[in-house]
Amino acid sequence: MVDRSDPTRPVAGGEVLAAAAGPLPGGGTVGAEPGGQLELTTERLPDARTALDAADADEDELRRRLAVAGLVLVATGMDPWRLPRRSLDLPRYRAMEAAFDARGPAGRVMMCSTAALQVNLDFGADPVATCSRAALVAPVLAAAFANSPRLAPDGTVIASARALVWAAVDPALACSGVDDPWALVSTGLADPGMRAAAEALLALAADLLGSGAPGDGAAVRTWAEHRAHAGWSPTSADLQSVHHLEQETH
Repeated sequence: MVDRSDPTRPVAGGEVLAAAAGPLPGGGTVGAEPGGQLELTTERLPDARTALDAADADEDELRRRLAVAGLVLVATGMDPWRLPRRSLDLPRYRAMEAAFDARGPAGRVMMCSTAALQVNLDFGADPVATCSRAALVAPVLAAAFANSPRLAPDGTVIASARALVWAAVDPALACSGVDDPWALVSTGLADPGMRAAAEALLALAADLLGSGAPGDGAAVRTWAEHRAHAGWSPTSADLQSVHHLEQETH
């Protein structure tokens, strides 16, 4: 999202939402991401064609509304004009920014300077197989939507700077005792037990973010072990508290 007269001017989330306000013809809803990116969410729809038609109708209307406010949607995976600057001051984003900043600049860039197309599908009869196949197809999708080219310091052309940034947010995917859990996921497609074990290890290795509580930024395994040593066990209430903070962003 950029100002037509000055692409380098930061556009705040509140400005985007004010310009985009109102019902949409395809039934979608509009939100804003931390850096002022516009987020369009379609209704749950029965098939891809219907979803695409609804998104196209909503996008056309949003472009018209934004043009009235002097704003333009830009089809790029990463902002090429502005430094990352968070414009939404919500508890979840404050917690995420603090945790990411402790590890380096990639998290803040991801939050404030990148955009993406996200497709949510039903898990189907075998949720583990669905997740496994999604992991396998991820490199293909990253290549298909590589629309954020950058020139690296050594002169190398990076086709998808967005993908590089997202990979840098959490480079440590290896788990204790497993050198490459994603390899286990992919090679274990025929073994549901192996797939489930590998994906459980990945979940435990993920960073805990968004709660604003002590432990943010640590691996889920570390956080759970800390709670156990203190005489507590992680419960569904812990996940629910993060869910409530997520709802505050919409």
